[in-house]
Amino acid sequence: MDKIPDHPDQSLAQASMALERLLGQMPPAVARSFSDSQHAALQAALATTLWQKHAVDIRLSIPLLLQRYYLVVVAGPEKRSKERRQQDQYPRSLAGQVVVTVAVMTLSIGFLAILIQLVHRPSGPSDRPQVSPAAIPFLSDRTTCEHSGRTWENSECLDFEHDPTF
Repeated sequence: MDKIPDHPDQSLAQASMALERLLGQMPPAVARSFSDSQHAALQAALATTLWQKHAVDIRLSIPLLLQRYYLVVVAGPEKRSKERRQQDQYPRSLAGQVVVTVAVMTLSIGFLAILIQLVHRPSGPSDRPQVSPAAIPFLSDRTTCEHSGRTWENSECLDFEHDPTF
């Protein structure tokens, strides 16, 4: 059996609302047929199955084409009994497993891409490679040097467009 919530007044009010919703989904004749003791038993049972507050509670509504889909991620300390955990280990559908696998892979790849960008991003102008001219020894006169698109300085033919990591 699940642990009863820590706040009995709040859980009682939530269970009462849940009971009203449950009875509202039944045909009116069936809903009226429950005795007061049956109402109390139903309310007590509902109080143990209500959604609890979680340490992590992320809810997204995603519009795709003509429909909206939802994604809920919750995490927190395990409060279910051993029997309940075993009961909940029924085989998941293949589609659900595929969706979870794709979501985990996508999030992992996105996180890795962001991490790589942060590691390889230069932090300032001093991190950029400095352009240093290379002397071209086989071009020994000004005319040939300038005709090749390079610069003649101090009796040397200089190339400013070479790859500094070459």
